Amino acid sequence: MEEIMLELKSVSKFYYNKGIVSSGINKVNLKFDMGEFVAITGESGSGKSTLLNVLSGLDTYEEGEMYINGEETSHYTEVDYEEYRKKYIGNIFQNFNLVSSYTVYQNVELVLLINGETRSSVKDKVIEILKKVDLYKYRHLRVSKLSGGMKQRVAIARCLAKDTPIIIADEPTGNLDSKNAKSVLKLLYEISKYKLVIVVTHNYEQISEYATRKITMHDGSVIEDVKLKSANEVKKVTLSEIKKTKFFSNLRLGIRNTFNIPTKFLLLTFVYLFVLLSLVDAYSAFLELENNENFYNGFFNENDADKRIIVKKKDKSSFTSTEIENMYKVSNVKNVILNDTIYDYSATLTDNDNIYLESNFMKLSDFKGKLSYGRMPINDNEIIVMGSVDNYYISDLQNDMLNKTVSLGFSNEDKKVKIVGIATYEEYNWMVTSYVSDEVYDFVNTEEIKKYGISTLNINSKKIYDYPYIQPSDKVMPGSVYISENLSFSCDSYNCSKDIVNVTYENIYFNKNLDLKVAKIYNKDNYKKIFDKEYSDDNAIFVSSTDYEKLYKSSDVYQISLFVDNARNIDKTINELTNYDVFSLVKVKHDTAITQVIKVVKVVVLTILFVVLFFISYFVIKLIIKSRNKYYTTIRILGGSFKETKTLLILELLNITNLVYIVFLVVSLLVKSDVIVSNYLSGILFYINLKEYIILYLVLNMMSYLISSRYSRKIFKSSVITTYNMEV
Repeated sequence: MEEIMLELKSVSKFYYNKGIVSSGINKVNLKFDMGEFVAITGESGSGKSTLLNVLSGLDTYEEGEMYINGEETSHYTEVDYEEYRKKYIGNIFQNFNLVSSYTVYQNVELVLLINGETRSSVKDKVIEILKKVDLYKYRHLRVSKLSGGMKQRVAIARCLAKDTPIIIADEPTGNLDSKNAKSVLKLLYEISKYKLVIVVTHNYEQISEYATRKITMHDGSVIEDVKLKSANEVKKVTLSEIKKTKFFSNLRLGIRNTFNIPTKFLLLTFVYLFVLLSLVDAYSAFLELENNENFYNGFFNENDADKRIIVKKKDKSSFTSTEIENMYKVSNVKNVILNDTIYDYSATLTDNDNIYLESNFMKLSDFKGKLSYGRMPINDNEIIVMGSVDNYYISDLQNDMLNKTVSLGFSNEDKKVKIVGIATYEEYNWMVTSYVSDEVYDFVNTEEIKKYGISTLNINSKKIYDYPYIQPSDKVMPGSVYISENLSFSCDSYNCSKDIVNVTYENIYFNKNLDLKVAKIYNKDNYKKIFDKEYSDDNAIFVSSTDYEKLYKSSDVYQISLFVDNARNIDKTINELTNYDVFSLVKVKHDTAITQVIKVVKVVVLTILFVVLFFISYFVIKLIIKSRNKYYTTIRILGGSFKETKTLLILELLNITNLVYIVFLVVSLLVKSDVIVSNYLSGILFYINLKEYIILYLVLNMMSYLISSRYSRKIFKSSVITTYNMEV
């Protein structure tokens, strides 16, 4: 007994276009049994292709009911139709609807992979089917190289591989010569002995010897339904199990689709390169603005701070002479400062009248610039002051400053220097740098060491207080100390005469200890007689210059600053110093109010840029992959779901995205390694670090995902046949 597979009861299909309603098929009543070879014929526009599309689930219907193996379909959603096409329908088209960039083998394999099989499990089946349709020897040939008859046999092989109970063919011989047409029809007839084959044709004579039934249509209605011969009896219908496409199958297809059309691949690569460079350029520009507006927490000297590397030994011991020599040999280093904490130390140059300059200090031998005013120093107490042309004292008071004697502003009021030269630079900085003789530099260095450590005063082994006010005096003999009578409360019987005063000094690198004997006790009455100056009520501890230097002066080198020639290569220089504790001052920058504003603007501008680039990229990529509309619609026809089709598109674009990003990383590495020399590339990559690389990678992949999702929704917006016949 013949089994009814498909049944239509008063089924109608309408089309809507600009307010006009037209009928595709009207009140069609038909039954289709397994084992039939049904020929549907009629003039052009009679509704035969519409009927075929409804039967195959490629299009919906508006009225009536269609039954599939006894089940109603009027309630079907797109997901239901996807399952229906995957489980029941194999399609053959007049224009073959093959993937031209795939080989014969890959076209047949495709339908099996989509239907949940694995690559290894389908190999034997694909080969067997290709032999059955006489295409085995062409299995590695691209479909685009085949003749029309061979292409149609590939389409039939694909239907056989899918192994559905129903095969629906729309004009399968329309583009074939008579010989190839006969071969294809004979093959379909053999298949109809155990399946239901429905063929639409405009040339009934070609098919008449094979057809078991003829249906004639006119103006959307069936006007003739004639049984020509008995259909082959099919006792049992076997339906394939519906399985989801395997992850690795999707991945393999995604990779295959990425490279199978070189022109498309190159165009998409160019688009993503443009997007990536646009994002990097804009992002880097904002990072540079932030960097320029940041400050170095007020402690570090900001001159050439972006080129500075601070180096110290991991055990905090002093550098050997060999280690110091090696610092001068490090690549990209143009200047070295030993015991560099003095470089960050500042004092006020003042005449206590009009001049109050906050100054750092450098050795006169380090001065490489040109004087704008005055002359070079001759004597030890003569200095050069270098500052910004926008500094008020430099721009407006240079004549007052020249040959002016100023105090260094330390606690030792007697240290005076004379400004004999002034040098300028363009970049604004409120602080100046004084270039001084070795003798003045040593003095400043001693004061700096004193400031950045802890001094402690002990009398008779009893701690009095930290940070005592210790001053050198040529009135005091080595080994002796003069103290204020205000400290008498710490001594036995309030008499400190001949007591032992212990002074200690400690910083992060070293500590020193001096035992001194109290030689004199001063007070308000005898102060001027002892020191030849007016009394100062500061409880100072006076020691000899020799003892002062023993306590605070050090010839050992514990910390070194290296200044690189090219700040863009500073990471490369740091990598040569792995045996030391090293850090770049860029890492200790702090935000200013302007920086916070820049960061807010950065987020807004980059978000707008991302949106603009997204839509530009989307429309450009849409034009590029528009030709892929047929491919992705074919995936739907073969039973691929929205999710599976979307996954393939996402993987295709993500593959290109990741490939472009890998190229970007390699080029970045070559630029930072000076293998590739490009001012533009080194400029935009200078501020891009690991965090920025991760952000760019995520943004680029997110853009690909959003573009893929948007395009996928376009593909699935309409029915399969509508999408197939239009440009997405």
